[in-house]
Amino acid sequence: MVICPPRFNQLLNHWDSKGAILGHGLSELLNRGLSSVDPWREDEPIDFMIDKHGGRNCYYAILQEAMGEDMVVAHEEGMNRSVYSVCGREVRFTFQPRADAEHFCVAVASMASKYLRELLMLEFNQFWLSHLPDLKPTAGYPGDSARFYKAIKPIAKRLGIPRTALWRRR
Repeated sequence: MVICPPRFNQLLNHWDSKGAILGHGLSELLNRGLSSVDPWREDEPIDFMIDKHGGRNCYYAILQEAMGEDMVVAHEEGMNRSVYSVCGREVRFTFQPRADAEHFCVAVASMASKYLRELLMLEFNQFWLSHLPDLKPTAGYPGDSARFYKAIKPIAKRLGIPRTALWRRR
């Protein structure tokens, strides 16, 4: 799920927490994933393997939001793993640190996300290079972002692109 700066800032204004934005994104992804399940195959078990979100151990509230009326049950919540299921459905969620090292599906998702980020940054840099041909591209990480923003700021102002469309508040 891609959350661009304007939406990120809007969600941050609402929750005042980057962790809550990550949880919101997970909730939306789970909701979309489960709504796409073929109703003829609902009796087949569904297992979600998810990399832990930083130091978080409890995901109950996030999962309950995603599941709506279906009740979520916590089986285990700890540093090494957090496991949940859904009453009346064969749906299981397992959160664990470095899940990409142990689960191929998580590794592929991580690689796809990183590749998508690189493509988006390539497009972002190409846009700004079309206005400033001598501009040194950015990878978008905090150490370089101030330099890049300072260089593009006059062009962004001329184009009517507000800072909030380019810059996350946190």
